[in-house]
Amino acid sequence: MERIEPLIPLSDLRRTLISDAIAHGRKPVHSNYDQRLDTITMLFVPPGRNTFVYYIDGDLALVCDMESLEVLGFQIEAFVKEFLPKQANQDLARSHAPWRIPEFA
Repeated sequence: MERIEPLIPLSDLRRTLISDAIAHGRKPVHSNYDQRLDTITMLFVPPGRNTFVYYIDGDLALVCDMESLEVLGFQIEAFVKEFLPKQANQDLARSHAPWRIPEFA
């Protein structure tokens, strides 16, 4: 299967908000786990903006503002089914400890 190229290059996404949050150890201001979809979403801003998701690694996606292209948080699909079992320290992962996104560290 061919890889689908994104319409917007990763380098075009603005990283100011997420980089500042990581640098200062800020926790997301909104998180939601949808059990039916097995998807967790964590945002560093209150919900309500027009957003899109930008997949960066399998089920891991950045949540971005539609107008400014600012990265607002992230979303992980297949969270319990696939993501958590792959974590070396599942207790830490389940505690929603601060996670790092390598591309933005």
